[in-house]
Amino acid sequence: MKALFFTAKYCSGCREMYPIIEQLQKEGYDITIIDIQKNKAIAEKYHITELPTTVVLQGQEEIVRLVGKVSIEKFRAVMQPYRIW
Repeated sequence: MKALFFTAKYCSGCREMYPIIEQLQKEGYDITIIDIQKNKAIAEKYHITELPTTVVLQGQEEIVRLVGKVSIEKFRAVMQPYRIW
């Protein structure tokens, strides 16, 4: 399982989420940070229209999408089944 965290430098909500994403990465969650300004094709592929957005993938299939700022507790609850042990 892998999560893609879509962000942009101009997004204040994204900046607020960085400490949460970094903490979750330290806890073993496989989360890749994707700047939509540098990776427009990936953002288009996943139809990213709002920021921040996190897409959880199983292989190439999207299984969970979180849009907007999310607390670390909610993020953990959604991501727990996909944690790398």
